[in-house]
Amino acid sequence: MKKLALLTLMIACVAFVFVSCAGGGAGGVDIVINENDPTVVKDGSTLAPNTMVKFAWTDPNGNPVTCDVILEKDGVKVEEFEGVTEVLTGIREEGHYKAYIIPVNASGSRAAKIIRFTVNKMYEELYKEDSGRYQWVDVSEACYNAYLEEENAKIYFYKLEGKVVENINPENTNEMVYLTFVDSNSDGILDGLQEWTPGETRVPLTLPVFPTPWGLAVIKEIQYSDGSIKATTVMVAEGEDLGLTLYFGSPLVLAEVGLQLNSLYSTIIKSDTYNSYPYLAYFEDNLYLSERYDSDTMPEFSLIEETNASESRGASITVNVTAPNVADFATLYNTEYMQIAVSYPASLTLDTVDFDNFVEGSKEFTSYKIIDDIWSDDKIVLLYRGLVPGADELSAVSDFFATLNFEAPDSAGNGEIGLAIDGDYTFAYGAMFRDNENKHVDGFIMDYEPLAVTW
Repeated sequence: MKKLALLTLMIACVAFVFVSCAGGGAGGVDIVINENDPTVVKDGSTLAPNTMVKFAWTDPNGNPVTCDVILEKDGVKVEEFEGVTEVLTGIREEGHYKAYIIPVNASGSRAAKIIRFTVNKMYEELYKEDSGRYQWVDVSEACYNAYLEEENAKIYFYKLEGKVVENINPENTNEMVYLTFVDSNSDGILDGLQEWTPGETRVPLTLPVFPTPWGLAVIKEIQYSDGSIKATTVMVAEGEDLGLTLYFGSPLVLAEVGLQLNSLYSTIIKSDTYNSYPYLAYFEDNLYLSERYDSDTMPEFSLIEETNASESRGASITVNVTAPNVADFATLYNTEYMQIAVSYPASLTLDTVDFDNFVEGSKEFTSYKIIDDIWSDDKIVLLYRGLVPGADELSAVSDFFATLNFEAPDSAGNGEIGLAIDGDYTFAYGAMFRDNENKHVDGFIMDYEPLAVTW
């Protein structure tokens, strides 16, 4: 009887060993990412959009392992590959990605290898020499040539838009779109730039001549941004001080409209004489303002006054800190702490501060602090928002970073409420953004134009 029991136990042990070996490591296949190949995506990598990515792996002995690969972006499956030993694919969009590498012969999900990586444009910006939201162009030669003809230089703008020419082999080309400036409110300042319709008057940007103590001067340098076009310096165009560079106290606004981000423009600078004598020299240049977002997805903080505030708030002035696209940008760059400051007249009383659900999918904590600005009669409210582990709030997300409810005194008055920064660093208040490694996150835009309020 003992022999029979011992024989049964031996058979069971042999069967267990056989099943374990026959599974080829089922549930125990160990995946090793190829760290020696620089083209292979590693866990924690940051890549630029429109990048070819490669996933490659072996077992610990360097042998290929057949796997299924699932690629997710922000928790949504975007690609799947079955029965492969490596993957080469393209990543176009920004976001947080996960690649699940699952051995075909493995049981369950324990054997899956997960590669986490981020795709954003900050990595791409590191390799651009002339990137940024501002571009400076020296136009002194064209302006001086126009001055010699006793005329003003004029800049004509063109936008270069991508177009696919359908041939046997399709070609990508740039189509030149003629642009014209508009003055929508007839105040003498150009505030729009739109496509020109043939047959209508095409309005250029005219560059004036300035009187100075050293003689007449022409514009030397222009600053282009997405919100305006400004002159930063002028050059003396006559007399003993010919060529002397002079700076404006603050840049001179030539147009209250700028260039769209991530769009290619071309310009030609000439005067009316150039139109009659085309052999005369003219100046042309290409302009390109780049950022990690375009003009429609800019993560910008600004203030708006709410004119139909709820009576239940008991506030005579309600101001919303609106921040469209900020939450998406913050998520993309792993932002976990956000701080901004708002200044307001000391005669107002900040009654309450409302914080809505701001970042989808994240647990948030919020707070605020009021300090006195010793350099003025204003008060400063610091607004804090942090992201911590936990379930998201149940309420719908809002573009409002915060809502400020003020009580006004009985006497009538007026003042300004605006986003603030401590230029003297006495209190070190202002905008601050930190990521999950406590590193500064840049790219957020602050609109410091204050609101004029009355009560």
